Amino acid sequence: MKNAYRGKETPVPGERPLFDAFKKLSFFCIVGLDAYTINIKVLRDEISRENFINNLDQLVKDMNDCTIKQIMSQSPANTEIQGNLLIERYERGVVKISSIEQLEDE
Repeated sequence: MKNAYRGKETPVPGERPLFDAFKKLSFFCIVGLDAYTINIKVLRDEISRENFINNLDQLVKDMNDCTIKQIMSQSPANTEIQGNLLIERYERGVVKISSIEQLEDE
């Protein structure tokens, strides 16, 4: 603590309560920054692990697949045929393009 104040712990007369509040607040901030730095290092180490990255990637893919399935479970907002393609437009920008020939085979 003395390094932070460099020995200047004697406030101007009449300002003792303000000086004490500043000293306590600055100590709290310095300790908080130390804890924050340690936590950031731990977080960086954890999110850099291959296992974490793979699990997060799979989670995002699963969430995306679920969202697309939910959107496509509804009827398309617009359907059009261009050449031999069937284009189905769903909400939230989801588009399904199918070959009419493939649909006839099914």
